[in-house]
Amino acid sequence: MPRGLYIHVPWCRRRCPYCDFYFEVGKSAPDFADALSRELAGRDAADRLPFDTVYLGGGTPSALDEAGVGAVFGAVRAGAEVRAGAEISLEANPEDITPGLVEAWARAGVTRVSLGVQSFDEATLRRLGRAHRGAAAEDAVRTLSARFAVSVDVITGVPGDAPARAPADVARAVDAGAGHISAYMLTVEPGTALARRVARGQVPDVDDDAQADAYEAVRAACAARGLAQYEVSSFARPGQESRHNRVYWSKGAYVGLGPAAHSLRYTDDGGAVRRQNVRSWATYRDAPDTHETEVLGPDEAFVEAVAFGLRDVGAGIDLEQLAARHRTGWLAPVRAVLDGLVGRHLTRDDGGRYRLSETGVLFADGVARAVLSVDVDH
Repeated sequence: MPRGLYIHVPWCRRRCPYCDFYFEVGKSAPDFADALSRELAGRDAADRLPFDTVYLGGGTPSALDEAGVGAVFGAVRAGAEVRAGAEISLEANPEDITPGLVEAWARAGVTRVSLGVQSFDEATLRRLGRAHRGAAAEDAVRTLSARFAVSVDVITGVPGDAPARAPADVARAVDAGAGHISAYMLTVEPGTALARRVARGQVPDVDDDAQADAYEAVRAACAARGLAQYEVSSFARPGQESRHNRVYWSKGAYVGLGPAAHSLRYTDDGGAVRRQNVRSWATYRDAPDTHETEVLGPDEAFVEAVAFGLRDVGAGIDLEQLAARHRTGWLAPVRAVLDGLVGRHLTRDDGGRYRLSETGVLFADGVARAVLSVDVDH
């Protein structure tokens, strides 16, 4: 299985009203790389084996200055092995792009930048509380695409959007040089500023039908520009798919460093162990090994692998292969669920490899819930 390394950079320059990820507003701390080094040194030897992908997420990794970028990647390479030819990705905001940072990323071996554009439309950017302007985001895509593979995030289904907004954003991103689009439907997450505004009636709630229409329009716009859908929310030119994200969907092993980062490793009996680091930079800085763990039995790990693996609409899942990997006896009941979904035209069976159908892609969350409903405890 491929192995991924995720590093959570827990700082942002401002708080977007819809975001519920862990981060703190302000400048990055100069001792962040040191804390990462101490966490990595304390991890099991199995957590330092060669990595096929490295991903800096957050938060906003582009909040790291040039020295901070070099220190973080120096800590990673000193404490773990990164394979030759590894995909090395970094999330960035358009307003952070400077020649100095671009050079620092190139020196560090970054191969791919995921740019948090969300929209090029000025009215939508104001609704989302974003700091950049549309033209500046286009310039950032052009600048980055000259050095790296570029993915652009687009948020769909924002209340007040015109129907053509999201597909127009796709067109602008691809025309500026992006070879990958990640399209996410706006979700009103509990505890966010957006949720409070919706509850007070200051802004309308999301409309499911409008979101579905926007999603279909994005799928069509990506196809028209040569980007194939390979995951429920992801579209790419051939060869520009996110290898790191495919580690997650295939339930490959991954190690998460930094506050709030998640890890997953498999046990010899076919089960799995999940780990979540403490959601506090102050605590993490003083004690980077502070975490919680959850142990999954082979049956539960198998069912999760099926549910998440179906999100990869290109690869799908080999059911018998997954069952063998997890040493589970639950092959028959899970196959029965998937075959039932075939009958409802939500999945298809390609000789034992199950994939979401064209209709199933629209109801991916419901398909996952159906798989996860298999009661492995009885």
